[in-house]
Amino acid sequence: MEALKQHWQVLDEKCAALSLRERGILLGTFLTLIAFVWLQFIMVPIQDQNKIHMQSLQQANDDLSRYAAQIQELTLKLGENPNDPLREEQKALQLRLNELAQEIESRLSNLVPPRKMATVMQAVLADYQGLKLRRARNLPVEPLKMQGTDKEVAADPQIEADSDSPEALSDDAVIFVHGFEMELEGEYFQTLRFLQRLETMEGFYWQAFDYVVDGYPKANITIQLNTLSLDEEWIGV
Repeated sequence: MEALKQHWQVLDEKCAALSLRERGILLGTFLTLIAFVWLQFIMVPIQDQNKIHMQSLQQANDDLSRYAAQIQELTLKLGENPNDPLREEQKALQLRLNELAQEIESRLSNLVPPRKMATVMQAVLADYQGLKLRRARNLPVEPLKMQGTDKEVAADPQIEADSDSPEALSDDAVIFVHGFEMELEGEYFQTLRFLQRLETMEGFYWQAFDYVVDGYPKANITIQLNTLSLDEEWIGV
């Protein structure tokens, strides 16, 4: 224990002997190391888990859209030439469509509803008095939609042309991405504690994080979080 105190005293004396510029360089190096460790061992694994979950939801969304299109096609055929086999196929597809809708709703039930995102973030920020909320806003709602496979595009060039249309994406999608952006002002360790708190919470996904020093030790922090919903409409901040 005594040896540790002596070692700490030697380090303290060395730091005291450094110039203000050298202390700033040393502090910057230390903060950079902490940020690197945080990104590599905390942020990246979280992003990988979110990616796997989003891919699973996307697959269910694609299946749901495909079955809905098949039901619509069969409904038109029944109107022209009603027959029992088509009706049975329609019932089977409708049943599968309902099952997929229930599965998606079940998976989305663990996410923060878009209308509550602002309230949840305000409650979390209330515990971190050192951070100042400069702005909070809802981002435009986007459909959770992936482009068709290369084979589908090659077989039908119209697929690629239609998929570029925002109207087409919105019409086909049943799951929507609701982005929420916060702009904060604070110091590094205050921000780190706030981010660690967010990591322990469930119900949303990280989308973007930006940390810009603007007059040391103050910095401007921009955080974008996403949640998913079956509703396209945003209920604002």
